[in-house]
Amino acid sequence: PTTNICSQKAITFYMTEQNKIVVICPVWLRPRVLEQFLENHYNLVPRPTVILAGSPHDDCMFIASRYDNVIYTQGENLPVSKKFNDACSLVKDLPMLGLDNGEATHFILTGSDDFMSQKTWEYYLAFNGAHLGLRDLFFYDSITKKCFHFMGYTGRREGTPIGACHMISADVMEKLNYRPYVDEERFPREQSVWKKVCDLGVQTKLVTMEETGGIVADVKSEVGIMAFTPVANKNGVYPDCKFVDSKVIEESDIWQYIKAI
Repeated sequence: PTTNICSQKAITFYMTEQNKIVVICPVWLRPRVLEQFLENHYNLVPRPTVILAGSPHDDCMFIASRYDNVIYTQGENLPVSKKFNDACSLVKDLPMLGLDNGEATHFILTGSDDFMSQKTWEYYLAFNGAHLGLRDLFFYDSITKKCFHFMGYTGRREGTPIGACHMISADVMEKLNYRPYVDEERFPREQSVWKKVCDLGVQTKLVTMEETGGIVADVKSEVGIMAFTPVANKNGVYPDCKFVDSKVIEESDIWQYIKAI
């Protein structure tokens, strides 16, 4: 059974005029990446609550315990989709877990290696809709210090959101019974969530990083689900990407976290 470990400190939402967003993501290994991911989200304004779907025999719980805006839940690592869904199901009880200013309006589903700039966060806070996804993002390799721009899916996946920073409303989450992914899939697939949302007849929206005014970076390290290399293009993983100057990351506000990895 999933075990929840919650900070005893008060978790506060800010600015009722804006969306009240909870960030949900699975974690396993990569402690340095997780620590900086939490630093990034701790310093966003207003600060979001983060729900982590952790795994046994990992250091993630100790890292998460240092942040008063983090709720940590633990379960078997595979399938990750089920672990992710189990963490999503916690949102039904958010008021009981310390949220003292009402329930969340939206939920961002993302990875613990996805870093978001303040400008992009503000775009998400102001978004008035049931579904928001990114069309593109940057990948950054913390080992080789190389960066490339993934410009979005083409072919059969064209028009679907990427995995990072995928946001749905509380109403949509409820209609999905708080299980946006498919339990049986080994790894979370953003296409599965998008299809479920479309099946509800909900209007979906995709935006580019440029439209948000900021950037999002998926940071690769020595441990990762898929290799950081355009060679993966032959398998359709990165069908439309190009290497870019890493200054695009280094000159952003998320560089302070990424450079510490």
